[in-house]
Order: sequence, then structure tokens, then C-alpha cells
Amino acid sequence: MIHLKQPAGDTSVADVEALLPPTTLEQDVQCAEASFARQDVAVVEDTAVAMADPILAQAAAIARLPGLNEGMFSRLMEWQKEERAAQAKERWTEAMNKAQAEIIPVARTVQNTQTKSLYAKLEAVDAAIRPIYLAHGFSVSYNTVPPLMPGNIRVECAVSLGRHTELYYREAAPDTTGPQGKAVKTMLHGGASSETFMKRYALCGAFNVVFRNLDDDGVKGGKEYVTDEELAVLERLVEETETSLPEFFNLMTSEEIHELNEVSRLDFNRFANALVRKKNQQMAKRSAAS
Repeated sequence: MIHLKQPAGDTSVADVEALLPPTTLEQDVQCAEASFARQDVAVVEDTAVAMADPILAQAAAIARLPGLNEGMFSRLMEWQKEERAAQAKERWTEAMNKAQAEIIPVARTVQNTQTKSLYAKLEAVDAAIRPIYLAHGFSVSYNTVPPLMPGNIRVECAVSLGRHTELYYREAAPDTTGPQGKAVKTMLHGGASSETFMKRYALCGAFNVVFRNLDDDGVKGGKEYVTDEELAVLERLVEETETSLPEFFNLMTSEEIHELNEVSRLDFNRFANALVRKKNQQMAKRSAAS
């Protein structure tokens, strides 16, 4: 409220206006315009944030609530982080499903001169699936990480889409010996060979790539190989027991088998049971040691 001094004698309108602060009306108009401008900016900013990131918009709205303490704000930010991670994983899974639907079995085109068997090189697998996974937004990278068993080589394959990454691992000893157990490679060449081998199968495991032979599309002389589900079981057991595949195949069969997907369906139970027994024995030894 403005208190005016009462002028002496007769008072005209001009006399009253002269007593008012000269910029009061102008200041009121300016303050009102500034207030509306701030509201407009806030609305524009909130709209832009909501369009760019709905989760961040919700967090910002909640953060403006009166009485929000530091603990509540920290939990709010944690919720925002969890929700973003869940959405990123959901987008990753949806894209992976679409990519796998387009990937067809890769043909084995290269012959192993020592074992006379066919296999697919890493280059062939990469050429077959890279255009597909790139089209769906995936990126793939490799790294070597500390092995579970000393002396082995452990390869990490990272498959990323946006903010979500899934990691796949394969581990084996350096491939320095031939089918008869004799040294055929140096440690350097054997290590490089094993690393390439594990990159191929880590990548195939990530995108569920299967192989087929050129001649009979995976059925050799009427022989049926393990299904994708059975193959996954064997791969998991081999990884959990840290089993050397060449030694395992030499022990289990007289046939020339170099990869788990070459195991006959008739032999699946026998191979799986052997690995389960090995796993149980390892667990019993660990329990006794502890």
C-alpha cells in the first residue's frame, strides 16, 4: 500500500499523480511480462524434455515437489537409472529377435587338412551376419580378459545396442597340438588360433548362428546332429566344467568330431551325462576342500 501525504489547499489530479512514484505502472507491466515469459520458457523447456526423455521429465516434475529431501531425490534418480536400463535392455532384446529372424545357417566351406573336416571361418561368419546386425543397430567388439583357468585364453565378445551391452565368453588353452597330441604350432601361433576360434563361437553364441555342411545341409549319411537346445546344454556344461573339447572328444568317441554341433543326437545323452558327472565330481572336491 502507498501512503500519500495530504497536500495543502485544493488538490488537483495533476497534484496526486505528481505524488505517485513515476515508474510504478511501468515496473508492474515489466514484472508481469517477465513472469509470463518465465512461465512460457518453463513450459517450452518441460515440453522439450518430455519429448526427448519422458523419464527425465517425470523426474524433473517430481523434483519440484515441495518437501522433497535429499534421500527422496537420490532414490528418484536411482529409479530413473533403473528404468532407463530396463528400457535399454528391452530395446536390445527386440532388436536381437529381429536380427536372429534374418540370420540363416552359415555354410562350412573350409576343409581342415589334418582332420579332413569342414568348418566355417570367422570371416565367413562375419560376412554372413555383419550386414544384418549392423542394420538393426548392434555393434560388436572383442577383448581378452583374465581366464578362469591359468594358462588358458579367455575371449570376451561385447554386443551393444544403445546403452545396453551383453557379454559373451569363450575360454580354451592355446591350440598348439595336433590330433595325435604332437606339437604343431608355437605358443604364439597357437594362442592366435585359439583366440580366432573363440571369437567365432562367441559371436555365433551371441546371435544364435548355426552351421550347415554344403553337401547335405547338416545331415551326413542320415545322421542327425544335436538341436540348438541340446547344443546350448552341452556348451554350458563344457564351460562350467572347463572341459578341453579335443580331449573330451577323444575320450568319448572314435569319430572325427571337432565341434559340439557335430555331436549326434543319439550321443547327446551320453555326452551330457559325462559332463554332468564331471561337474558333480568337481563340486564334491570343492566341498571337501572347504
